[in-house]
Amino acid sequence: MLSANLEADVVEFDAPDNVVELDWFSDTESVRVIQRDQTRFEIQKDRVIKILQLANDSDKQLELLLSKLGEWVRHYQRSIKNAYLTLRDGGFAFVVISRSTACDDDLEDAVSELDVRVANDADLKSMSVNALILPPTSKESLSSFLDSRFLLHYRDNRILQGGSGS
Repeated sequence: MLSANLEADVVEFDAPDNVVELDWFSDTESVRVIQRDQTRFEIQKDRVIKILQLANDSDKQLELLLSKLGEWVRHYQRSIKNAYLTLRDGGFAFVVISRSTACDDDLEDAVSELDVRVANDADLKSMSVNALILPPTSKESLSSFLDSRFLLHYRDNRILQGGSGS
């Protein structure tokens, strides 16, 4: 619900019951957090707000990254069998599976260029992504490159969660 009081130049938002509001200008200096296991802690309000802003920025950057990788996959779909975005070495890994067992210099160059382009993209400043290319491989071999905690599979112009069909 949104209600506006235009005479006072103040816009008030009626938050749904499942929303917690933090007012940056409130006199309260700390926020009490009650975790699911009922343990509690307090944290400075300004730190909470900054952490939430960073999380929001990271969400936007992840959406942008997913979009850029999806465009890349569509452009090279004739040369690749599968592509995955997963966790690796404290960041993301974009794992590309080639259609051919033979070395494809053009595809390898394209993966390297993508790696550099993402690393130098100011809009993706907090994203650490390492792009790599593999020949067609078994599910068992592929699983050593993929982290099941976070695994997105690009296939047929779609992003699927999980799945490691080689």
